[in-house]
Amino acid sequence: MWSQHDEPTEIDIGALEVQEVLYYYDEPLIYTTTLGVENYIVVKFDEVNGRDYFFCSELGRKALDCLKEGSLSVRGSLGQGSIFIFEMEQRQTVSRLWKTKVWEIDESLLPERGVGLDHQRDWAADFVEQADAFFSARFSGGDLGENLISLKNLRDLTSGFYDAVRKLFHVNELFGNSGILQFPLYEPQLGSLVLSIKEPMIDEALARQASRHRSLNQFDVLSKLALDRDGIFDLLASLKERSSHDEMEAGSKLDILDAYENLGAMLPTMRSSFSELEVTHSGIHSHKHVRLSRHDGAAIIESARKILREPISLTGEISIINSKSRTFVIDDAHGRQTTAEVPAPLFDALLGSADFKNGARVQVRGGFKRRRYRDLVSVEQVDLL
Repeated sequence: MWSQHDEPTEIDIGALEVQEVLYYYDEPLIYTTTLGVENYIVVKFDEVNGRDYFFCSELGRKALDCLKEGSLSVRGSLGQGSIFIFEMEQRQTVSRLWKTKVWEIDESLLPERGVGLDHQRDWAADFVEQADAFFSARFSGGDLGENLISLKNLRDLTSGFYDAVRKLFHVNELFGNSGILQFPLYEPQLGSLVLSIKEPMIDEALARQASRHRSLNQFDVLSKLALDRDGIFDLLASLKERSSHDEMEAGSKLDILDAYENLGAMLPTMRSSFSELEVTHSGIHSHKHVRLSRHDGAAIIESARKILREPISLTGEISIINSKSRTFVIDDAHGRQTTAEVPAPLFDALLGSADFKNGARVQVRGGFKRRRYRDLVSVEQVDLL
């Protein structure tokens, strides 16, 4: 770990020229400067015996814009690699300096994670890639280091992220393996591992070759995917509030199953190589983030497996009746469709009721099974409402 007692670097910088003050309290505490032809950010972090200590790191235009708008944290503006530490006896005049790495600095000295210049904002990204991402996942803790990752863990986490994105955004159902929908990926970042995708894009050339996709346009597809993404964050945030699946309504239980099946290997558990998952979306007009611990991941998995072993009750409206197969389809309040498979004697009794028809409200109870298109309930009890 870096210490002020380490041997300083023999570079004479002299006085810094303040370009833009970003945070001021009696003096400039966070500001930009120029060293050579590059722009840098300077952040005060300590004061000892009349000497001030500052972090100084190269800062690109995009990172500066994100920092000023509030989507990037002060910690994130320092980057994840090389960093200077300046000792100043007089304002903006460097007396000693050290060159080190961010991960070689004690965590207590670094700016707090997730805190930006705008203190009214409850969260800011710690990576530039997160600050501008359509959807991002950060895996941290456990076996993952700040600057190293094993090839196996990299493979497993990127594969899990790829599978989750395709499930969460219903890529297979909408486009199969056609390649029509593309998710541009930012360069992965270590710290421990951050995977971020930009706004999805339609490959118009491929879309023109598929007759059923010729009318697709970028705006409509992006609007739908943005709604899917917001639903993901709402779902995960609500799941963190639930400690048990007991006494939950059926819709909430299905939410747990959705998270379990769609996130898959992204959920942190005691056996995973990471201990925390942070999923984020950030932009000028909106930002969302949810952190899941190993406890959260284990609770989702345990609840999902228990739900699959127990009978479930579903309430909704009948939309399709198929007498030949003795089934009917229920549309629930969440927009899901579930097939109810009914034993012959019970189905015959339903056919004898004038209330058994499309549009009728019904409640069924029975064993539950997930399927690709419509889930299935093997009905033990049915009540027309």
